[in-house]
Amino acid sequence: MKRNILLISIVSSYLGITGFVFGDAESDASDFLRQVKAQTKPSANLDLSPLPEVKPYEAYEYKGGIEDPFKLKPFVVEISKETGAPLAEAECNSSECSASAPVAHTPYYLESFELSFLQMTGTMLSPNKQIIALVKTPNSGIQEARVGEYIGRNHGLIKSIKPDHIVIEEKYKVPRGWQDRTVTLELF
Repeated sequence: MKRNILLISIVSSYLGITGFVFGDAESDASDFLRQVKAQTKPSANLDLSPLPEVKPYEAYEYKGGIEDPFKLKPFVVEISKETGAPLAEAECNSSECSASAPVAHTPYYLESFELSFLQMTGTMLSPNKQIIALVKTPNSGIQEARVGEYIGRNHGLIKSIKPDHIVIEEKYKVPRGWQDRTVTLELF
């Protein structure tokens, strides 16, 4: 009895599998696709107007007589006509370049950060009663800063430290020299 049931199940499985393998499934799928394509119609709301005409690209040719827009203007830098080298810094009569160049010094750790990334977190007094600022860096370290030290990437010299802010004098390079700017780093 068990043998007959096993034989019947094997034969029926074989016939079922071969029916799917040797059946014409591809033609059935093709018939279905043809039927769907025949029944499908575009929507009445669909706008199938022609595409706009593409204009051909027209290259711009630079005219040699027009001034080069990338060339430095004479007020930015003066150049010797003979050698083509920059002339010595001309005297500047404006307040734009009244500051002196930054003083050469050994770099301080806080000079490696932009001033906008630093935060004043507090102050403390040194044993000789000098006020010291505590400054938080982007890597979450707290550094001490004293008057006369440099801070920030723009040659910032600490002029004074108050309980709620630090006064810093930064130097910026301008076309004919250096310009000073006073900024404060407020207590966070």
